[in-house]
Amino acid sequence: MLIAGTEPEYVASGHVVFVAQGALRAVPFDATSFTIRGNPESIEQVAIQNAFTGVADYSVSRTGMLVFAPPTASALVSGTRSLVWVTREGKEEAIRAPLRAYTSLRLSPDDTRIALDIRERENYIWIWDVRGQQLTRLTDGTGDQAPLWTWDGRRIVFSSQRGTLRTLFWQFADGTGTVEPLDDGRAALWPGALSRDGSRLVVTQNAGKTGDDVSMLSMTGDKKVTPLVNSGSSERSPDLSPDGHWIAYQSDSDDGVDQIYVRPFPDVQSGRWQVTTAGGTHPIWGKNTRLQELFYVDNEGYLAAASFQTTPTFSVGRRTRLLQTPYFVVGTRGAVYDVTHDNQRFVMIKGDEAGGISTRLVAVLNWFEELKQRVPPK
Repeated sequence: MLIAGTEPEYVASGHVVFVAQGALRAVPFDATSFTIRGNPESIEQVAIQNAFTGVADYSVSRTGMLVFAPPTASALVSGTRSLVWVTREGKEEAIRAPLRAYTSLRLSPDDTRIALDIRERENYIWIWDVRGQQLTRLTDGTGDQAPLWTWDGRRIVFSSQRGTLRTLFWQFADGTGTVEPLDDGRAALWPGALSRDGSRLVVTQNAGKTGDDVSMLSMTGDKKVTPLVNSGSSERSPDLSPDGHWIAYQSDSDDGVDQIYVRPFPDVQSGRWQVTTAGGTHPIWGKNTRLQELFYVDNEGYLAAASFQTTPTFSVGRRTRLLQTPYFVVGTRGAVYDVTHDNQRFVMIKGDEAGGISTRLVAVLNWFEELKQRVPPK
């Protein structure tokens, strides 16, 4: 049996303890036969240091003492972040969605809905209806993350831990129908952008030896995953230009610092241009093609834009910091902002980057005895 989680540790009480969806969990484990002997049980809610990696604040001593940091009430119940519209001049307009642990988001093609990755006790995809002012849960899987709209606005593509690896699924945005897998489940994938005709999906792939790579999933036929950029460094956050001819992504391949790069698509080996020089992450192409803008988060965490032209070849023009207020841009494989179809407004996540992590520590003595009572070894 394989169990989704992070921070696993075998303890002398005869259990494997680990963290999943904000809770410290335990499952009986036979150290002789190396087999799980039951079902995981939730033990304590623990603070998550990083929603992206799953690193949590707990430790167990050999003598049976448990020390953990509980999450704050705001992290568990209401979260610490809000959603806002921001103009290019920096003027904010509050979005009346409830305070939640918003982590990534994408705007629907017509700007009327926002798909949201909310990471609390359970990680689901939600949809905020801009006109109806209503937040509705869409998915009910395990660790659903990084939503992406199809070009017709009918479906949401997302990454989920529903098998042994984090793979891709899609579902109708109105909640009808069933959840359908998009790949063969043999690679860890996060969605980046769909081609206009829906035949190709560029993704971030965690490929083990080469780390995060930019790859392409065929949406038809054998659902083959083809590497596009795999330098051995970290490449992620791919986005396709509206005309489908260019791909932007972030990479630390040159100097260990994340920069934004652009290549032709799908023939990525026919050119490579560096867009940023002082650092950049989370590139998103402007949807208003007349303005020819590529947005990104600069090295200090502020939203910026680079102008460009594509004839006679790709070239970068002026780089401009657009917003002087920092917003939530914690490292994640999902988009942390999005831009409207006219390039004039941005939807941003506003709030505490720490996610409401507690500064308290709780120590439990003789924890092994309590653990044996709550989750008896088989």
